[in-house]
Amino acid sequence: IIVYFFPEDIAIGSIAVATLGDAIAAIIGKPFGKHRFKNGKSIEGSLAYFLTALLILIPLIDIPHAIIGALAGTLAEFYELPPDDNFSNQLAVAITLYVFRKFAL
Repeated sequence: IIVYFFPEDIAIGSIAVATLGDAIAAIIGKPFGKHRFKNGKSIEGSLAYFLTALLILIPLIDIPHAIIGALAGTLAEFYELPPDDNFSNQLAVAITLYVFRKFAL
């Protein structure tokens, strides 16, 4: 769905962010996450997700939009939006990037 409805750079970026961001957040957050939220997520894992997302998006889009896209993915990961958090993460990043590009924000 993401690949069909969004431009190629946004689709690739959002899929990569959701896939790699989630994995890196778990790798960092589970063993090193000392500051946990009520939902079990950690500040350390969330920061790892954000930085991973940022590193993925910077080569694809401009830096301000990369920061906003990384933040959207991090928030979607934190709140685990239904129906599936991996799909909702992709969708959150893709929609955010598309809207900011479309309306030149």
